Amino acid sequence: MDHYNLGVALTAAGRSAEAGGHLQAALDLEPDHASARMALGLLLASGGNLDEAARHLARAAELAPRNPEAFKFLGMVEQRRGASGPAVTALSTALDLSPEDPEIQGELGIALLQQGRRREAHAQLTKALQQWPRDDESRSYLELARRQAADPGKETSP
Repeated sequence: MDHYNLGVALTAAGRSAEAGGHLQAALDLEPDHASARMALGLLLASGGNLDEAARHLARAAELAPRNPEAFKFLGMVEQRRGASGPAVTALSTALDLSPEDPEIQGELGIALLQQGRRREAHAQLTKALQQWPRDDESRSYLELARRQAADPGKETSP
């Protein structure tokens, strides 16, 4: 089994340290392996290393510019880093590539809300919930957007 596939299998088995080593080995052999970059970025993000995760995910998105998942994950990590501008940019690109994906719609709605763009956030969160009615996170942020519309001084987290 090659380093990439072994890294993915070890990640699924919860063996993060070993997985990271194999994913890095895959990148040492093939630095432009977009899937390995994305997998390592997600692994780093799950361990809380958001800056390094964002670096790998940004490179994965460059290498695979037609892959909505690369941009979605980059946007989600940027959002966790508190970088709502880059998050909106990445998630908007992901949505352009996969316009009916309710997870991307919901994440973009949250990032827009964090920027104070309530009307746009409301539209994205509503679309997400129409397709994915059990998405509690989007539902809570949609309620927050509604409360903020009534009282613009409200905080930007539920």
